[in-house]
Parts: sequence; C-alpha cells; structure tokens
Amino acid sequence: MTTEEHSRMVATYLRLNQIVNSITNLNLGSSLTWVWVWDVIKSTIEREGATVSEDEIFAKLWADVDKEGFTLEYGAEDVSEHITNWLIKNGFIKDEDLEEEEGL
Repeated sequence: MTTEEHSRMVATYLRLNQIVNSITNLNLGSSLTWVWVWDVIKSTIEREGATVSEDEIFAKLWADVDKEGFTLEYGAEDVSEHITNWLIKNGFIKDEDLEEEEGL
C-alpha cells in the first residue's frame, strides 16, 4: 500500500467513525434507517422535483414513520420503492407512469 493509499484509508476510517457516531447520537429508534430513508427522499425529490418544501416532507415523514414501517430488512430496492410510493401517495412527487396512462 502506498503512502497516499494509506492516508486515504486512515481518513476514510476516521470519517466513517464520525458518521457512525453522528447516526448513533440521533437518538431515534433505528437511526441508520432514518438516515437511509431521508437520503432516498432527498435524492428522489432532487431528481423528480417536489411539489412542496423539504421541511413539509420531513414533517410528514416524522408523522408517518411509525405507521409506514420503513425498514432495511428487505433490502435497498424494497425500501426505495416504499419511499417512492409514499412520496407519490402524499402528492410530494408526480407519478409519471400514472400520468402517461391517463394521457396527462
């Protein structure tokens, strides 16, 4: 391993530990799931465009999270689909497939 690779490895190790500590200190039931869900939401609304503000989406997430049961148990693809469906159901993003079917 070169000195540069070693330095990069050590910097990555330290940063990952900081991230883990930050996630742990969120004091939420399943902190990693919260981070994952919010990351997917943010990337989806950046890609698709949102009909409301991030703050409004987060407030609804906060209210719905227990009844929605977001989980990483079944893998990234399943939770991403669940999140997208939740965003569409709440009108935060448009369902392009539905719009095409309806001729909109």
